[in-house]
Amino acid sequence: MRLKPSDELQEKGIHAVICCFSDGIDQMKRADQHDMVKVLKVLHKCKRFSVFEATDNSTIASTMNKLDGPYFERTGGSYPWLTVELTREGLLLIGEPVPDLPPSNVVEARFGATKV
Repeated sequence: MRLKPSDELQEKGIHAVICCFSDGIDQMKRADQHDMVKVLKVLHKCKRFSVFEATDNSTIASTMNKLDGPYFERTGGSYPWLTVELTREGLLLIGEPVPDLPPSNVVEARFGATKV
């Protein structure tokens, strides 16, 4: 849908661009933003998020803090966007196929996992 600017705004040279940041974590219900598996599935699908989405409320901010590092890694992007890939542990948590990689040391150190 294209909006028609008013004559007054057009005369002043004022223009606005309206957009949606993503179809990702900002579209989730608050209860779902607390669920690490549901958030990881969205991140796996979208492969990116904005810092605005990740800090929109204390629920998603807390979940993203728990997931960042052990379950997904930042792979790039430029402000406000961050691109991400799920780690081996993140893929395992959401039931996705996992490449043949050793477990990350971050998860072992954080959760006391031991190698068998």
